[in-house]
Amino acid sequence: MLIMGLHSSASLRPGLAGASSFPIVFLLSDSHSPGFPLSRSELAAIAPAAAAIGLRMFGLFLMLPVLAPHVLAMPGGSWRVAGLAAGAYGLTQACLLFPLGWLSDQIGRRPVMIGGLLVFAAGGFVAGAAESPVMVIAGRALQGCGAISAAALASVADSVSERGRTAGMAVVGIGVALSFVLAIILAGPLAAWMGVDGLLVFTGVLGLIAAAAVALSGRATKPAGSRPAAAGGLPVALALPCLGVFGIHALLAMLFVIVPVLLAELVGIEDIWQVYLPAFALALLPAGLLIMRAHAMPRLAAVMLPVVAAAALASAWAASAGVLPLAATLVVFFAGFCVLEAQLPAWASGLVGAAGRGRAMGVFAVCQAVGAFAGAAAVGLAGREYGIICLGTAATALALLAIVFFKNIDSFGEKK
Repeated sequence: MLIMGLHSSASLRPGLAGASSFPIVFLLSDSHSPGFPLSRSELAAIAPAAAAIGLRMFGLFLMLPVLAPHVLAMPGGSWRVAGLAAGAYGLTQACLLFPLGWLSDQIGRRPVMIGGLLVFAAGGFVAGAAESPVMVIAGRALQGCGAISAAALASVADSVSERGRTAGMAVVGIGVALSFVLAIILAGPLAAWMGVDGLLVFTGVLGLIAAAAVALSGRATKPAGSRPAAAGGLPVALALPCLGVFGIHALLAMLFVIVPVLLAELVGIEDIWQVYLPAFALALLPAGLLIMRAHAMPRLAAVMLPVVAAAALASAWAASAGVLPLAATLVVFFAGFCVLEAQLPAWASGLVGAAGRGRAMGVFAVCQAVGAFAGAAAVGLAGREYGIICLGTAATALALLAIVFFKNIDSFGEKK
């Protein structure tokens, strides 16, 4: 899943962009109070965008464990074709995130989100009806064209106050993480029940449900009083949160390539969710406590970068040492990752005014997607022998980025 002029005498830094509580207690607040960053009305306002992102990502995650074997079993299937089918949506998504983010600045967030979700649904139906690998690839590419992430994140940022922005992003980020865990657990049983073709159609149904949720929300998602964004450039400071999200998603992708292989080879565990699910559940508490105190720790993001980098490298080593060492390092990694997933988009969205927020989040989302692709591709090219060396290099680069964060974080204010 985070600042230039000042709006008040207090400089608002990434940690001050709103985080001060854990998502579980948001429902208890009807108006802002010192302990609660989101009011009940703000939570209701971000719910459609959060649901849209969560349902869409759940549909995409469901296909990760089952799509490649399905394509391989089709006439004309091969490893290369299976790889294209798995990655086609990522390519088209990366190409359209910025244009659709820009479009949401012009015509509003809701029309872009509804249109993107309908395109995503159509892609699921095309892929589900496919009788050849080429049509599966076409359907998956069409799903990627429904690239709503930038518009949805901008909608979340538009809907909450500055102090609630990190908390709003935390709701979205934790929802996506839970979608991932549930999808990894349910993909196999659902595919056995309805077939992979049926599962692809089901992703289309999820897209329709998400589109209906956004359409029925009744909210005008173009910021009130905002004008279409000018053609001017985005602030240079946006590079920092973009580099941060690129780095943490590259590390995440590397871990999801390296750790399952090591667990299967050295420990004999093939169902990776048996390790990831409890580790993620345990990470939620420290992540929530850190988010709760982020307003008092303005350099939290800078601290979390080297922590996440070190935990990622330690996890790759711990996978060969046993389940308990791996689980312990993954708890640290997931906790830091969740904090950064909340703070980095909040930071990025605060760098620009509402009229240019879609473009800014488009750039941010592209860096996020390209980071995941780059991480997985780098480890794949490095191979089994040099994969951990590749991970160590990326972790070192991310830790060094923290120095830049420390030196520049005080100069960032917040723009409305």
